[in-house]
Amino acid sequence: MQSSKGSPGNTIAALCVINYRRTDAGGDINRIDERLTKVFHGDDVFFDQRSLQPSRRFDVALVEQVRACDVFVALVGPGWMTLSDNGEPRIRREGDHVRGEIAEALKAKVHIIPVLLKGAKMPEQQALPDDIRGFAVIQAHVVYAGHFDEDVNELIRRIRRVFRVPRSAVVAHSCCTVRVGLARRSCGSASTCVYCSADFFVSVLLHAGGPWIPGQGHT
Repeated sequence: MQSSKGSPGNTIAALCVINYRRTDAGGDINRIDERLTKVFHGDDVFFDQRSLQPSRRFDVALVEQVRACDVFVALVGPGWMTLSDNGEPRIRREGDHVRGEIAEALKAKVHIIPVLLKGAKMPEQQALPDDIRGFAVIQAHVVYAGHFDEDVNELIRRIRRVFRVPRSAVVAHSCCTVRVGLARRSCGSASTCVYCSADFFVSVLLHAGGPWIPGQGHT
């Protein structure tokens, strides 16, 4: 999955977090991350190898991102249930990062999209630890090797439908600071802000919901 930038007090919450196991999903991880970051702003997609900054505690950063994201993309390969250490499946270990992130996403009630790769199947509910059994009954998105690009394009469309207001689609200005996710931005160009029109306000209201508060954005 991905992380945030800066100190804990200045964390930019990503809208989409990628959850994966390298030895299971392989090179598809980077291909999917590359496609997502081409469509969405880099800060909107959290992928730990690209997003985590030196000196950040990755365990703390990952939990922060999962709790704050809009979409949690869980990559499931053919070895997702069977990869093990000393005979014990990793997914059953309490300290397993994939399990921990999924458990946090379920508790936070964020939108979870399981993505099945390389012919993988969704796990049986009874085969999972109690804290992530809810994952097994979520409708998955399948990415087939034979039409990878088309299937990832459909995944992107599904993510778009969930995002409140992608940061890449909104430029917030000092005269109408828009809250996007958990971040607030201001360009300091109030006198020349072309987005402070009725159309812009209506567009943001329709996509984000909630009342508009001048200087604060949506509640």
